[in-house]
Amino acid sequence: MFTQNRHSLLIIFLALACFSCINKEITAENKNEDLINMLSISNFELRKEPLINPINGYIKYRNRDTILMYKENTKESECFLIDHKYVYISQTEKSPGWHLIISQDYEAEGYIFLNDISQKSFYGDLEENENSGNYYQYLQNTEYKVIEQHSNINRRGPLLAINHNGKTANFWDTHNGDIDGIKYLLLDYYPDNNELLVLQQYWEGSSMFIYNLNFNEYRCRDIDFPYFNDSRTYMLSFVFIEDIGLFSQYSLKLFEVTNSYYNEILNLSVNIINNNSLMEITWNSNNNAYINFGEQGSIILEIGENVNIINNMLSL
Repeated sequence: MFTQNRHSLLIIFLALACFSCINKEITAENKNEDLINMLSISNFELRKEPLINPINGYIKYRNRDTILMYKENTKESECFLIDHKYVYISQTEKSPGWHLIISQDYEAEGYIFLNDISQKSFYGDLEENENSGNYYQYLQNTEYKVIEQHSNINRRGPLLAINHNGKTANFWDTHNGDIDGIKYLLLDYYPDNNELLVLQQYWEGSSMFIYNLNFNEYRCRDIDFPYFNDSRTYMLSFVFIEDIGLFSQYSLKLFEVTNSYYNEILNLSVNIINNNSLMEITWNSNNNAYINFGEQGSIILEIGENVNIINNMLSL
């Protein structure tokens, strides 16, 4: 009985020690040796499969390729390839551009230089993504096409970087696990207006926003894909809110655009039957927008001193 109790206490102690270690915050003061010792305790023999829990200060990154690793943070040191499905990456303050990496079984692997991460590692197989039917992979392909058209934009694993007027705007993923943090995707770039359309993805959902590169600030949040009139003085966006029974609720948002600032002047609630996938927004002129919902009807916006709404939608 005493032996069994001791064995049970040992299991509990190791489990608590493992939980404490993998959630300990990693700082620049941690030495590599201490880090390896701290993380290795999670590999005790009682665990049959690797745990996938967040490590504070580390970004969970899905690796779709092989990553080139270095034993020390210098290009001249020994390097090797790893192909773990998931790894954890941390920025290092002492060596800008270099990042410590940990595998999914919490073994400290070495260092990574972000410029060595291939595009395939982040995007995976683009042709498979195109045919997968997965919305996130579809958006990844959208970002890839935008980046291919502009040499000043780079994707290096969890880091999206846009060079603009000698400065760099960085969007760095902060996912520490499956539920905490934010991932970013670039969905459009408007170089003539110094603006980006960026998607924030987090556990509860996602949101798009307009980012101004000249001022390095968000100018418009909580939108979906934007529809500008020719003069770019107005912008429409059709934003999903929630599913309610047999229909979905959306917000039809209209913004007045002045000097790259977005002033919301209309927020109209619209209910759409769930199986209705048709929605087209057309600007007939700078002050007249036509929103077509197929058999369910249409909405026309006439913009003057006020916004006149002509609602031809079937009532639900």
